[in-house]
Amino acid sequence: MKVQGMFFRWCAALALLVALAMAISPASAYAERTLALSAGSFAFEVDPGQEKSGEVVVINESDEPIRVLVYTSDQIIDEEGEITYKTPDRDDPDFARRPTSWVRIQMPAEARAIGNTPYLEMAPGQRIPVKFVFQPPLNAAPGDQNVILFFEMFDMPEGTEGAITQVRGRIGSRLQMRVTGEHIERMSIRPFIVPGFVIGNQIPFDLTLRNEGNLDQRLSVAVVLFDRNDVEIARSEPHLASVVFAGSNRRLQDEIASDRQLFGPYNVQAEVYRVDEEGKIIEQPEQLLESRSVWIIPLWAVVALGAAVLILLARGAWHVLRVRSGKNQKLDARAEARRRRREERER
Repeated sequence: MKVQGMFFRWCAALALLVALAMAISPASAYAERTLALSAGSFAFEVDPGQEKSGEVVVINESDEPIRVLVYTSDQIIDEEGEITYKTPDRDDPDFARRPTSWVRIQMPAEARAIGNTPYLEMAPGQRIPVKFVFQPPLNAAPGDQNVILFFEMFDMPEGTEGAITQVRGRIGSRLQMRVTGEHIERMSIRPFIVPGFVIGNQIPFDLTLRNEGNLDQRLSVAVVLFDRNDVEIARSEPHLASVVFAGSNRRLQDEIASDRQLFGPYNVQAEVYRVDEEGKIIEQPEQLLESRSVWIIPLWAVVALGAAVLILLARGAWHVLRVRSGKNQKLDARAEARRRRREERER
């Protein structure tokens, strides 16, 4: 028994030593690959046919070498505002109409390529500048166009070329190109859906911001609940200092929750504000507002009404049962009297 106890103590001590060794081992053994950019976005104003350029410095902030693909992508925005990114394809019949066709990447001399996609081999701590040039065509429509310049880490088996085994993550720099000409700023809220009546203190809403102009708009949205005297009761802010891109929508679904019981008619108002990158409201000649009416019924009122209805139904059912029981008793008495008279005649 003593030998067995000593054996278990030695095992516990060994496990503790292994855990301590793992805890104090150099962090570099488990270092994550980290990529950084000198700029996350650019904003240019350019005339049709004019050429402009810029530069992004790619930084390997990890402690091991990395490979980085460099390519551009168009952003595709669906009806609800969800964004996907599409790598340009020269066989695409719409290629020439996409803003990625305006952009050329000027890679450094040491860059290599997999197929038609260039990539960088970066030592730990290395910084490599990547230049880009863009030129909208002479017939380019005025307004904002966006291209994402992506930098994507990947692994490739040693001694092979042209075979990516695993993507390690990517970051991008946004190129916003504002083509000069007639600029239109036009926003609307359509639809703005609020139920006509609500039970409880949570009011759901569903609204869609529509940027019907040709300029990107950085906006904040508040949906506010007012009483009959225009006193604010509660608010929800489902969209804060985010961009709604030119010609696209952004759908917002949420709810307003009051911290007290409400009863009666109320007003729900959607308020849209133009803001700067820090979220501060920008002065505008006319604010975009949409309002809807809603009747709010507290849950206790519904419970009380339901209980009252149940009591009335129970009383009605009891009355019907009593009436039927009285009729049955009268019928039974008459039947008994007829039976007796019949027996007396038979005698």
